[in-house]
Amino acid sequence: MFSPRQLFGHCVSVEVFQDIYQEASRSELDRAALVYLALALDKMLNHNATAVRWIPQREVVASVFDRHNFSFNWSYAEMAPTATGVGYDGLLTRPQNA
Repeated sequence: MFSPRQLFGHCVSVEVFQDIYQEASRSELDRAALVYLALALDKMLNHNATAVRWIPQREVVASVFDRHNFSFNWSYAEMAPTATGVGYDGLLTRPQNA
């Protein structure tokens, strides 16, 4: 479901999350931040796979289950996780029904 580049990026993201989890104290604020980061990782997996497509009318990447199937796309959309405004920033700040 992921290209080698996407899979590598997702694996690095999970490793960074695990490092943050190990170093975080167990305060309410830290737990809330970890939940927020976990949701961001989940959304990145859902929007950065080989089954996603680009929606030109809205200028966004559709999610994996936008079409409710596992069909293969010869040309799929990719997200740049570290680019400002389009990676994790874009996933967390983008309105859901835009």
